[in-house]
Amino acid sequence: MLNVNKRIVGKLTKCYSLAMLNYKGENHFLCAAEKVDKCYLINLAGEIEETVWEGPGGVMTMVQVPGTDGQFLATRKFYSPNDGKEASIVVVTPRGRDNWEVRTLCDLPFVHRFDILQAGGKNYLIACALKSGHEYKDDWRFAGKVFAAELPIDLSGFDDGHQLQLTVIKEGLLK
Repeated sequence: MLNVNKRIVGKLTKCYSLAMLNYKGENHFLCAAEKVDKCYLINLAGEIEETVWEGPGGVMTMVQVPGTDGQFLATRKFYSPNDGKEASIVVVTPRGRDNWEVRTLCDLPFVHRFDILQAGGKNYLIACALKSGHEYKDDWRFAGKVFAAELPIDLSGFDDGHQLQLTVIKEGLLK
């Protein structure tokens, strides 16, 4: 029989996104908030090891970049379908204890989910935006889209001024 003990290890406003992360040869998990709050690196014993960032949050998805030691991608600033116009996907790279570099990979309004797919020895980013705009709360008239791009092995050249170019592979997605 499985013995489970509930334990509070930290506090986040609307803890939403969890992901496994292999870092320094050990498995960890990332825990980030849907609202404005922190992202934590937590060991498998349930102890917070590092604060990855203090904010801004709005995290729906986090995925480790294959073949890296702790580098991952995350959505950022998607607080809700009505507050996701400034959403983006960021590259997060460990630089030292409690020192994580966060750079923009691509601005993608209303991005909610993404993943990294591998095929033919290459990595591909597939990202889904719930909608492409809105004029008022709960406005679903502007269709969502699915985007894709080949993800280079070296992501160090991406930032606010040099973003990954995405291609629309599916559009017209309505609620």
